[in-house]
Amino acid sequence: MQIIVIPPDYAAKIIEDLMPQFPKQLGGGSTKVLTRGISWAAVGLDLPPHPAVRLTIRSADARAAEALRDKLADMLRAMGQMKEVRQFVPKFDAAAKMIVPKAQATGSCWCSMIRMAALAT
Repeated sequence: MQIIVIPPDYAAKIIEDLMPQFPKQLGGGSTKVLTRGISWAAVGLDLPPHPAVRLTIRSADARAAEALRDKLADMLRAMGQMKEVRQFVPKFDAAAKMIVPKAQATGSCWCSMIRMAALAT
């Protein structure tokens, strides 16, 4: 199963107007990293016997993709320091390492895959 999200052009302006900065709990900083960093995103789900979740994010260019990747890593670090997150996801550090995207050959498409068995308790 796969889901693709293509935000309309006006979505960036709405997000930037309503929430120009990320909350401190997510590391703060401008939301433009998000609104300018995502052209489209797709989530894929692999069913058993090898369940996995796959995330692909396409950015306008390599610079936007790199900034988005760095922001996602910062957000995950900030979330990992929250007691509530650690209680809900005991293996958060392992999940976070799998979620941070890796660069593809084009330099502007980022993918992560989480094999669900790796997070089983």
